[in-house]
Amino acid sequence: MSVSAQIGFKPSVPQFTVELVDGSYDVPSSSTTTIDQYTGEKTTTTTPGYHVENKTIEIL
Repeated sequence: MSVSAQIGFKPSVPQFTVELVDGSYDVPSSSTTTIDQYTGEKTTTTTPGYHVENKTIEIL
């Protein structure tokens, strides 16, 4: 019977990094003015700004 063993063998350890990437951004408020074609009255509509949350995890 023959037995062989690898003495001193070490499995390799995976090398990687984990990084949290924050790509969040703010959208500013905006205003739109329209003029009624029959009365000439101006109407201004304001849309409020908001924050967009955009986070990802990258494994390199």
